[in-house]
Amino acid sequence: MRKGVLILLYKGGDRTELGNWRPLTLLTTDCKVLAKVATACLRWVIGGLVSQDQTCGVPGCFCSWKLILLRDVLDWVKERNLPLALVSIDQEKAFDRV
Repeated sequence: MRKGVLILLYKGGDRTELGNWRPLTLLTTDCKVLAKVATACLRWVIGGLVSQDQTCGVPGCFCSWKLILLRDVLDWVKERNLPLALVSIDQEKAFDRV
């Protein structure tokens, strides 16, 4: 259970470009079952473990809530004629690196 086999999956595009490959670790079935059990147990307490600002992966929360919050903040700033800088960060392939 303490070892995995790392393989690279080709996603498309230029084969010499490292970003076109996705690392995948093959684990034993025991490890997968234990991970599934741990996930099921944590589902009950995940809301208290993560920040209230995070909606992804929290049962009962929706990512669209952040879009609504952003729209409300923009309206609030516009009504008060306040200066605002909005920064959008593109975390390219962020979940490939978790």
